[in-house]
Amino acid sequence: MNGLFALLLAGISMISNAQEFQSYFVEHDGMRHHVRCAGDGPAMLIINGGPGMNSNGFEGPAAQFTATHTVYLYDDSFRQQIARRLGQARMHINAQVWRDLAAKGYDVTEKMRSFDKLVLLIQGDTDVLNSSIAEISAEVLPHAQLVFVPRSAHYGWIENPEEYLGTVKEYLASL
Repeated sequence: MNGLFALLLAGISMISNAQEFQSYFVEHDGMRHHVRCAGDGPAMLIINGGPGMNSNGFEGPAAQFTATHTVYLYDDSFRQQIARRLGQARMHINAQVWRDLAAKGYDVTEKMRSFDKLVLLIQGDTDVLNSSIAEISAEVLPHAQLVFVPRSAHYGWIENPEEYLGTVKEYLASL
């Protein structure tokens, strides 16, 4: 979580003044990240999912914020490769990866505690993901705010867009 958040929210030198999302490659920690950005103003990162996922479904809602913020999204240019890779995923392999990380003592808690940027965590109140993940993240990240969107599961911006986008707008207005 720390890598891309820190990279983008710390202020990337590229700013797009156009309201249309433009693609960029950004180097960080020896990795090349493909993002799209639009707007002008303070940086706002919209991120969904984990490695190999993208935030393409957020482009419509995100466009509402480009008048006041520079909005960064994961790019979907590689969606066919990602879909093929995800189609090959096996839950028992994911479980093994998590077991291996736990056995090796993998823990980014201290790095998260030192993350000094503002973070808004949003989760649906009936999400399939256990709420404890978001709650622990909100406790560990020093400048995090956690909001559970009512009447929504995993896709709050689709299931309850008024509440979801209202939460984002209210949060941004409070900054």
